[in-house]
Amino acid sequence: MRAARLVAPVVVLALVAGCGTSSTPETTKPAPEPKVSDEEIAKKVAEKARQEREEAKAKALLRSGLQLADKGFKPQARKRYQEVIDKYPGTEAAAKAKKLLDGEK
Repeated sequence: MRAARLVAPVVVLALVAGCGTSSTPETTKPAPEPKVSDEEIAKKVAEKARQEREEAKAKALLRSGLQLADKGFKPQARKRYQEVIDKYPGTEAAAKAKKLLDGEK
């Protein structure tokens, strides 16, 4: 009788600890990642580098416009802002240049 008393708590502890059989589903392997070719990776890296270069050029042009404005050359600064918008649409610098032009009107 004493052996039966000891077995029951051990079985309960084993089930609680996850050692026994349970109804939890087995872990499954994650779905495999889609394979990306080296060529596709190279294209993405090259495009990102191109965008970064364009943004850097646009920022430099915007800075030159800001310097012109600081020195009192407002018409030249406005031309520079428009140049940023025309040459580098979609960049952060172009958005800032547009705000500067819109703010002057």
